[in-house]
Amino acid sequence: YEYDVYVDALKKFPSVNTTIETNKGKAIHQKTDIFKETMWFCYEGNYSVMIPVPLDNVKKLIALNKKGDKPDSLEEFVKPKEVEINESFSNVVGQDDLKRFDKKEKSKTNKGNKGRGNRNKNKSNFNGGNRQKNRRGKTRRNNDNK
Repeated sequence: YEYDVYVDALKKFPSVNTTIETNKGKAIHQKTDIFKETMWFCYEGNYSVMIPVPLDNVKKLIALNKKGDKPDSLEEFVKPKEVEINESFSNVVGQDDLKRFDKKEKSKTNKGNKGRGNRNKNKSNFNGGNRQKNRRGKTRRNNDNK
């Protein structure tokens, strides 16, 4: 389906081997944009500057060349750029702050010492009075209460 649409759209365009004679020089076809109906040309020897020419103007240029007339340059036939209207975002619900989804930074102080400041204080009350930790940090019962 897509291929058929593409082939039908290409039928509107002249051959990819199209060249246009101007007083500025010979313009060679570089690419075709079927969606924007534009053909891009560059002058012989200056291949880095491509000039977009709308399809209707390309057909006019080809007709002029067939009559033996040469336009001054392709730039005369370039469609003027449309000015884009930049509509600003209107804050309808008051949520225009883009940073609202960013995570809050936590303070880096005491990051690695969580809960270690009170290690030895009230140890007997905290562990029930009859538990002790060995060197590896494992809890064991005191055998004093037998």
